[in-house]
Amino acid sequence: MRNPTDQSMAAESEEYKRWDFISGLEENFLKQKSKMHWLEVGDKNNKVFHRGATIREIVNTIKEIQCTDGAVVTSPDGIKTEAERHFQEFLQHKPANYAGIEVEELQTLLSYRCSDLEKENLVKEVKYEEIMKILFVMPNEKSPGPDGYTVEFYKSAWSIIGADFVMAIQRFFDKGFLPKGLNTTILALIPKITGAKTMKDYRPISCCNVLYKVISKIIANSLKKLLLNFISLNQSAFVQDRLLIENLLLATELVKDYHKESISRRCAIKIDISKAFDSVQWTFLFSTLKALDGNSRSIQSILDVFGNFANISGLVMSVEKSTIYCGGTQEENRQLIWRVTSSHSLWARWVKEYLLKGETFWAVRSNSTLGSWVWRKLLKYRDKAKEFHHIEVNNGRGTSFWFDEWSDMGHLFDIVGARGCIDMGISLTATVESAMTRRPRRHRYDLYVMIEEAMNKQRRKMNTGEDVVVWKHNLNTFKPKFDTKNTWLLIRDSKPEVSWYSTVWFPSSTPKYSFMVWIAMHNRLSTGDKMLLWNSGINLGCVLCQHQLETREHLFFECSYSLEIWQNLTRNILPSRFSSRWQDINELLSDNTQPMLQLYLLRYSFQVILYTVWRERNNRRHGDSPTLASVMIKTIDRQI
Repeated sequence: MRNPTDQSMAAESEEYKRWDFISGLEENFLKQKSKMHWLEVGDKNNKVFHRGATIREIVNTIKEIQCTDGAVVTSPDGIKTEAERHFQEFLQHKPANYAGIEVEELQTLLSYRCSDLEKENLVKEVKYEEIMKILFVMPNEKSPGPDGYTVEFYKSAWSIIGADFVMAIQRFFDKGFLPKGLNTTILALIPKITGAKTMKDYRPISCCNVLYKVISKIIANSLKKLLLNFISLNQSAFVQDRLLIENLLLATELVKDYHKESISRRCAIKIDISKAFDSVQWTFLFSTLKALDGNSRSIQSILDVFGNFANISGLVMSVEKSTIYCGGTQEENRQLIWRVTSSHSLWARWVKEYLLKGETFWAVRSNSTLGSWVWRKLLKYRDKAKEFHHIEVNNGRGTSFWFDEWSDMGHLFDIVGARGCIDMGISLTATVESAMTRRPRRHRYDLYVMIEEAMNKQRRKMNTGEDVVVWKHNLNTFKPKFDTKNTWLLIRDSKPEVSWYSTVWFPSSTPKYSFMVWIAMHNRLSTGDKMLLWNSGINLGCVLCQHQLETREHLFFECSYSLEIWQNLTRNILPSRFSSRWQDINELLSDNTQPMLQLYLLRYSFQVILYTVWRERNNRRHGDSPTLASVMIKTIDRQI
């Protein structure tokens, strides 16, 4: 419009908001169908989601299925009949040799029993706040259940339907009744392998109603508080305060010498349970929940144990996925250190029993031949971990006097060495508890006097409690848990914030533009002067204006092509302070005294122009036809 009025500008703004709203709905719809959950932020690009949804539909569409008798069905009704037959038979299958197990027998195997308080917590009333919190932390853009309502609907309409939603869930926990419609699910079949042919090659995924999901989450949260108590130590995956890598480390230590022929005959068996979650029998689960209120000398004996386990649980070993490893026949380190010194996990116990052998972790020789390469690597990291590791002494029974940091003096052995142990009359293996029973001595050496004073100070604080291992969280705070973020902040080599930070990262910026500008600010773009360092025989000139040497400063915006674009799009924003020099432009972009709208337009224009000019430069270097500056100006203006 050549002569815009306030009314026409307001009308244009209103239409833009309407278009933006409808475009956002389309984007959310396509994003949900494409299942591209990895893409959190970015400019609107419905083409990407549409392509992803199309590819996903092609991959997941079932065009034909081979039945158990070898016949191939291609009609929708035939595929449906085969799917219903297979999963009804599979999910309701009960092995012929399934014997089950009595609750009393299970109680002899499971030592844990729920306390009265824990039983009360499992059946306590579900509060309004708990239901609301669970709903609002559920992820968006997930497939709906049979009723068609998504999580976003309930969140948006909470002020209207919140009370009824809470009442429905509370009624379930009070009466134990759930209407059939709420308990129904949609089973979506996802191929497990490329080129799936039979129904067993597909994995059923349940699309449940939101209300059903919230009820399941409440039950899971209640049980989660008990899991750590009754799940055995050898289960380290998906349990709070346990690390999956610990079992990997334990396996590494156990099979360390399996490649050698000189070791005694031994084997390790990797067992995979076939269809564990689908084939476990409900009677076994109920018996296990109620239960909570012979020597194997050969491989065959071990397999017999799993056979008996299958008879009582319905869980059958998958022979195809299980492996036997034989030996002796002719055929982020700081956290791990924290686990060794503070944890009672299965791996930590094994390390203390077979690698430390009664010694403290800090006293083991660095050149020790025990353990795998992972263990020897941990030993090399001890010096870096010492400044983070501390012990709050209570009874002193589990704290090494010489090697653990129990006083403000640090690790005493590092200060006085082996000679200090002799002079002080305290053995290398002494604990703080045993050292405190020794009578105080007089010393001429000031350092020994300081140690005696630290011991007297500690004697006054001794009590009957267990010693607590703590980890450094900031400069003056230690806590009894490891924190990855705080440890990283303490060890990283932090740099001061650069002056152009707000030029690159500001609210409502477009990530792909910001990232490209960030590279340019570090002068890491592959301009001609940079390519000269790799290959002196290539064209180093500016392909936009044919200048002799292409540099960052020339490209932005001393080049006649980019200067024309920069002038046309920013001269009106900077009538008196206009510049084409890189340094001057950076100073302008970092000047926060300018009006907010003007500064935002300037920064956003700068980023879009840099991105577009760099893209045009690359296109020309790769043989594409050049785009006129006038055309580029109109394109950038529409983007802004």
